[in-house]
Amino acid sequence: MCIIENGSMIIDFDGIIHDIGPTQLISEKYKDSKFIQEINCEGKSIIPGFVDAHTHACFAGDRIHEFLMKLEGKNYLEIHQAGGGIYFTVLLLKYID
Repeated sequence: MCIIENGSMIIDFDGIIHDIGPTQLISEKYKDSKFIQEINCEGKSIIPGFVDAHTHACFAGDRIHEFLMKLEGKNYLEIHQAGGGIYFTVLLLKYID
């Protein structure tokens, strides 16, 4: 992770980031450029869209035993009904001190 205090970035209309860095350096580098729009994000966090924000706060063990069920073609509901899925992991939390 990289935190850039007082940063700027150059993004095109397709959402592609072309440059990012401290505002002073970006301003100097693009001083002769004209931009259609400027968005002030002061006090905000900006993260690229390819970041997977899906997280679990606590790791309570793996569900490797479900792998065979998936290879056998079982769907998520069938795995859940057999006691697997996220419910299995949540149940493990009761036994962790």
